Amino acid sequence: MGDMNNNPNEGSEFDNKPFTPDNQKATDNDPNEYFRQGFENQTEQATDEEATEEKPSFDQSPYGQTSYEQASHNQSYEQPTNERSSYDQSYETAPEPVSPKKPKTKLIAAVLIAVVIIGGAIFALATGSLANTIALMTKSPADYYSSIEKQGINKGIDDLTDSYEKYIALYQERQNTGYAIEANVKTTINQQFTSLLGLADFQSVEAKITTLTKGKNEKTTVGLSYNDQALVTINALLNSDTSELYTNIPELSSAYLLFSLDDLMSYSGESMYGYDSREYAKKIEELITNDAVSPKTLNTILKKYSSIIIDNISNVKLEKNVSLTASDLKGNFNELTAELTEKDLNSIVSAILKEAKNDEDVKNLLVALEFCTKEEYADLVDNAMKEIDDSTDISSDDVVYMKVYVDKNGKIMGREFTSSGNDATGAGYYLIVNGNKVGLTAWIKENGNSIMDFSADGSITAAGFSGKAVFNISDVVAGNNDNSTVSLNVAIENAKFDKDNGYINGKYTFTSALLMGAELVADCKGDANQQNIKFQMLYGGIDAADIDITSKKGEYKDFELPPSDGEVYDGNNDIYSYMGTADFEGLLTRVQDVTGLDLSSLIESYLYNTDY
Repeated sequence: MGDMNNNPNEGSEFDNKPFTPDNQKATDNDPNEYFRQGFENQTEQATDEEATEEKPSFDQSPYGQTSYEQASHNQSYEQPTNERSSYDQSYETAPEPVSPKKPKTKLIAAVLIAVVIIGGAIFALATGSLANTIALMTKSPADYYSSIEKQGINKGIDDLTDSYEKYIALYQERQNTGYAIEANVKTTINQQFTSLLGLADFQSVEAKITTLTKGKNEKTTVGLSYNDQALVTINALLNSDTSELYTNIPELSSAYLLFSLDDLMSYSGESMYGYDSREYAKKIEELITNDAVSPKTLNTILKKYSSIIIDNISNVKLEKNVSLTASDLKGNFNELTAELTEKDLNSIVSAILKEAKNDEDVKNLLVALEFCTKEEYADLVDNAMKEIDDSTDISSDDVVYMKVYVDKNGKIMGREFTSSGNDATGAGYYLIVNGNKVGLTAWIKENGNSIMDFSADGSITAAGFSGKAVFNISDVVAGNNDNSTVSLNVAIENAKFDKDNGYINGKYTFTSALLMGAELVADCKGDANQQNIKFQMLYGGIDAADIDITSKKGEYKDFELPPSDGEVYDGNNDIYSYMGTADFEGLLTRVQDVTGLDLSSLIESYLYNTDY
């Protein structure tokens, strides 16, 4: 039986695998599962040559001149006036060319913000091939677009708020019962290179880092080793509420130096921008513990207002069986083109404001974000609505076209954004899946110049994705079309992402002219217990240097800040008193014994040969 959705050779799944709720739900929770199931159970997407094969009249019926179309002639979309193949027909003709004109900045910025909100899920899951075909047969282009977009964005919102809920649980664990993280960073350099630097005995330097967090207090301990021999320990204890930072080097002195984190941040330039890290941390904590931004409330708000945005995109055209190419792969998709003018944008904003005026959830959220007070909220919305109503700066020439490409199962596999109907400025991506082969391309361009483009292709197995990718960034010279391009090539082996733990797996080899003939290899291994990433710098196949990073959840142990009456010295005003407690000679002897380096003359010069 032929496919009812533009794929001439893909229909057997209707006979072999009936559509059931179980089939529908199989991949709802894991985008990676979509790939695995898709590659194992789905046949390849139709190629251009397959799409031209003659089809039985039954397969043509949803798209050809049938009684359905005659019965639906009074719907909002138009019939094409020219003769076309049954697979190329659309409900409306393509938009008339618009003379190129640079769109207004505020329109582009605002529309792109809206697009980011409504386009979050690349791997949006619909309800299968049969349900998608029925939707195409029974819905107008605008309604079909709305249903496809909502399925994707709602799943994306569920994933987002689920991650947010896990973050809150982790934060509460840190506050109530304590939390520990252990990390290890080890750098090893090939002796062929260290001898050139006069460090013939150098093999490795290592930092073992343990961080304990509970409530407002945090303790970080860094143990440094040289050639696998313990060298020195650094302790740092912080009270985030008072911004007090205590530091201690046990091998030098049992005393602590006390600093103000606020003062340190001001020295680093934060005060120049009016940024207060401690105040920022307090506000984040307040938001996390505030019911106004609970995962459930956030989920409700995002779904409601993304739905309003989607429902107000009404000028949509549909064209079937559009061929796309990503890397070396081809596929055929239904193309939905939405036209967004500044007037459309104003309508979207008006609909949002109208709904938000009496929305207690939104009001509480904005109050929690300190955007306004409860008393100011109503006036804030009224003023915004009046500004929209009084807007006269609307030009019909300022248009953004968004194209959405949907496969036979109702999944969004590509998007394009262009300004004023001119493809010289815009952005987009295509994702092609053909059996277990995957091709991806993405780009950003402005006034005909490429700003960035990315392409990748390979295959997916149970071990993960393997293939290659190329990332190009162009430095466009103002006033002409001359530009220089920097390229980064990546060879990928068994790449896989563990979303439950946030871990990355796979081997990634980076090459570029920027690396001057070197190769940078990142070998990532993660499981439920820990994440390991090993960076290697290779020159001519020789392993020049390695950086091995391991992190995992540790075992929490209670700790206390130094008592106020303990041996604590002001790090800014009482440094000389602290130096009186320090055993510099013992520390320098220890360093020399471990490293073979005599640093005494250097330290003495720094400490005593000063001008004050």
